[in-house]
Amino acid sequence: MVELTNFRSLGGYATADGQIKKGMLYRGGQIFDLSTQQVTFLRDHLGISRIVDFRSTAERNQYPDSVWQGVDYEPVDVLVDAKKSGVSIEGMINNAGDISQVMLATYARLVTSASAQKGYRQFLTALVADPQPTFFSLLCR
Repeated sequence: MVELTNFRSLGGYATADGQIKKGMLYRGGQIFDLSTQQVTFLRDHLGISRIVDFRSTAERNQYPDSVWQGVDYEPVDVLVDAKKSGVSIEGMINNAGDISQVMLATYARLVTSASAQKGYRQFLTALVADPQPTFFSLLCR
């Protein structure tokens, strides 16, 4: 397997009525500045045809994902609303003090903010309506 940041398959994980189908869902960090070998692995070996990028606009601008011809790329900033209250992944990563409170607040907002709920609903609806091998990223690094 080719090395990618925080990359793993979610296939085989148990669900309420079975398990996630293998070869259909992958998660990881940013896929910025990928080598030809890494793109070939994602595109040809895994058959990934959809990328959903949950990172912020600033993260996507700083480290734009590598995309290839024929892949559907969709940015979905799930923390747009959370940032209004001062919560951010960047704050969590850069906090030099007690990070536990920042982490708890960030993780809570990752699922409770209106933008997160809208973005995840859009993502899950697309997975059900059009099942295809999909990669999603949450964080830089």
